Amino acid sequence: MSTKRRDGKVEVSVEEISSTLKRSRLPTVLIEGKDDNIVFRPLEEKFAARRLSVFPVGGRSKLLTLFKEFQGNNQFLFIADKDAWCMSPLPVGFSTEQLILTEGYSIENDAIRDDNMFALLTVAEKEKFEKDLEVFTKWYALAFSRFLNGEEETIKTHCSTILDQPEKHLELTTLKENEQYPDVLHAAISAKYKSVLRGKSLIHLLVRHLSYAGRMPRHNHAALLEGAATRPGPLLGRFYERVDRFLNEFQVDT
Repeated sequence: MSTKRRDGKVEVSVEEISSTLKRSRLPTVLIEGKDDNIVFRPLEEKFAARRLSVFPVGGRSKLLTLFKEFQGNNQFLFIADKDAWCMSPLPVGFSTEQLILTEGYSIENDAIRDDNMFALLTVAEKEKFEKDLEVFTKWYALAFSRFLNGEEETIKTHCSTILDQPEKHLELTTLKENEQYPDVLHAAISAKYKSVLRGKSLIHLLVRHLSYAGRMPRHNHAALLEGAATRPGPLLGRFYERVDRFLNEFQVDT
């Protein structure tokens, strides 16, 4: 049953999506949400002649639920972010050709690396970005450690909260009783931040240094993703290769 979100938009349930898919005869790639849709819009256009449908379902949990329901049905292919799986082995049942996972934490990570978005930073901007990244990653490693330990800790806090609100930063980085800072995890994330730091956070941090008042040109999140999508490198290109195979396999079986 559909529900209305706080922003007024209607959220379609898994059951409604499932019902829609069962009535469709089109080869369909299911993706998570709106940011993924920016990246994969050219995918639908590229394969339009082969009647490919790209279907954003409204979130990763919904997508994985639908994957479990339709696993084995060659009419459907699923694309999902690795999320926390980028730092751990995949759970049983998710290593399959029907589910394509990002190479990094999320599609943003793959797009950032493919398009080398950091090259947009001037020398001065890069220096400021790296200082902010150090502060942000210090917090993120602690939050991610708590998250992995099953605590109710969000890793989605916006970078401006961590960097621009000293009291909130202190609150979020103060160790709890008997808690130790996760130095090993922090080192691992710092070493591979382009891949394993949450993609939306990383791109917001990058945009912070590409969109300040007076900068010409000023960049935004959506435009950077769209730019990467129009010139896919190896990380985004692998999705196109897999979809091409998926369509070939679907046509053979049908």
